[in-house]
Amino acid sequence: MRKTPVWSRLARASRLAALALWLGLAALHPPSPAHALTLSAATETELSAAITAVNAAGAGSHTISLTANIALTAPLPALSNSAATELLIDGDGHSLIGDGAHTVLRIAPGTTARLRDLTITGGRGDSGPADNSGGAVYSAGRLTITGCILSDNSAEAGGAVASVALNGDTWLSISDSTLSDNTASAFGGGLFVISNAGHVATVALANVTLTANESSSFGGGAHLTAGPQSEVVATITNTRFQANTARGSGGGLLAAASDGELSLDLIGSTLVNNSAESGGGVAQIITDSGVAETRLLRTTLANNSALAGAGVYNWAGSGGTAGLTLFNATLSGNRATGPGGGLYVVGDGGAAGATVAYSTLAGNTSAAGGGGIHVATPTGSPAAVTLNATIISNGAGAGPDCARPSGSIISIGYNLAGDGTCFLIQDNDLPASPAGLLPLAANAPGGPPTRALLAGSRARNRIHPGGAGCGTAITTDQRGAPRPQPAGGRCDVGAFESQPGDPVGWAVYLPVLRK
Repeated sequence: MRKTPVWSRLARASRLAALALWLGLAALHPPSPAHALTLSAATETELSAAITAVNAAGAGSHTISLTANIALTAPLPALSNSAATELLIDGDGHSLIGDGAHTVLRIAPGTTARLRDLTITGGRGDSGPADNSGGAVYSAGRLTITGCILSDNSAEAGGAVASVALNGDTWLSISDSTLSDNTASAFGGGLFVISNAGHVATVALANVTLTANESSSFGGGAHLTAGPQSEVVATITNTRFQANTARGSGGGLLAAASDGELSLDLIGSTLVNNSAESGGGVAQIITDSGVAETRLLRTTLANNSALAGAGVYNWAGSGGTAGLTLFNATLSGNRATGPGGGLYVVGDGGAAGATVAYSTLAGNTSAAGGGGIHVATPTGSPAAVTLNATIISNGAGAGPDCARPSGSIISIGYNLAGDGTCFLIQDNDLPASPAGLLPLAANAPGGPPTRALLAGSRARNRIHPGGAGCGTAITTDQRGAPRPQPAGGRCDVGAFESQPGDPVGWAVYLPVLRK
C-alpha cells in the first residue's frame, strides 16, 4: 500500500484543526439576524426620511408607523428595497392626504411592501404607463393592502390602485379594505391590473368593497387585462362591487386579454347597481388570440344596467377564446336597454362560450330579446351557452327568457324556464313552467343574496340522486347549505336548495343605492 507522505498528513491535520476551530467560534458567535428597522413619522419630512432609511436598510422586515395624519405637498420617495423581506407602512388609523398632483405611494420592482390600517385620499396618478397610473398606490412589485380605505383618488388607469407587471412579475393582495369614489379617465376606476411582455400579474381580493368608483372608459370598479404573451391570475372572494360606473364596458368589473391569458375566479361575491354600456356587472372581452376563463361561483349580480349584457357580457373577437362558467350563481333584476338582460354571449371573430349550472336567472329584462340569455354570432363565429339544472324565469314584459338569433343554447337536462324560448329539449327539462321564486333576499346561512323557492315550486326536488351531480359532485347550494336536503334525497333546480326553516314569506333584499 502506498503511504501518504508525512507532510501531507500534517497539512491535512492542520486544515481539520482550523475547520474545527472555525466551527467552534461560529457556535459561540452565530451570524447576527437581519436588522429590523422600526421608525415613526408625524410629518411629511419625517415620512420621506423614514422611507429613505428603510430603502437603505438592506435585509429584514422594516416598519414605518404613522403617528398623525400627513398632508403631502410633494412626491414621496418610492418604496425600493429588494433585499428586504417586507417594508410595512402601518397607518395606525391615520391618513395620507395627497397633493392632488402625484401618486401617494409607489412600490418599485422587486420590492415587497405592506400597507395596514391606513387611509389614502387626494392622490393623482403620475407613475407607470402614460405616467398617470395609480392615484393612491402604484406597484410594480409585491404589495399587500390590509384594513385600508382608498377614497377620492384619480388617475388615467387605476384611480385607487395600479399593479403593473411591465418589467417583472407582480403580486397584489387586498383584504378587509374599501376602495370608494375613485376615478379613472381610461381604465379601472378603483383598481387597474395589467401584465405585459411575458410577465405574470397575480391578484387576490378578499372582503373588499369597491363602491361608487368611475371610469370614463373600461372597468368602473376594477379592470384586469393580460397583454401580449403575458398572464393575469385573479381570485376575488367575498367582495362587493356596488354603484360603480363605466362609460364603456364592465361597470363593476372588466376582464380582458389581448394575445395573453387570463384566469378569474369570482367567489361568494356581490355585484349590485353597477352600470356600463356593456356588461353592467361583469364584462369579459377577449381579442387577438387571447384566451380567458372567468368563473362566477356562489356569486350574485343584481340590479345592474347596461345597453347589452346588463348582468354579464362575454365577447370574443379577433381569434380570442372567451370561456365563462356560472355555478351556484344568481342573476336577478338586471336591466338591458338592448340584448341580454342577464347574460349576453357574443362570438364576433372569436369563440365565446358559457356553462351555466345550478344557477338562477330571474327577473332580468331586455328591450331587444333575451331577458335572461342572449346569444349572437354577428360574424358567424362560434358562440354557445350550455344549461344544466338552471332556472331562467323573467316574467311578463321582460322580453323572452332566451334569444338566439345565431349561435347555440344547449340543454343537458334538469332546467326550468318560464317560457318556451330556451330550447329545453331534454325529457327532464321544464319549459314554459312557473318557477315559484321569492324575491331576492339575504337568506340564511349567509353569503350573497339569493332567491328562495316557494313551497309549491316545480323546481323543488326535481333532480334525482346522482343526476347532474346531485349529492355526488354537487353537495352545497350558493349559500353553502347542504344539497340535497334531506341527505340522499333529490336536489332542487337553481342556486337555492330548500331547507327546513327556509323563508316562506316575501322578505325582500334592498341594496343600498348610490346617492
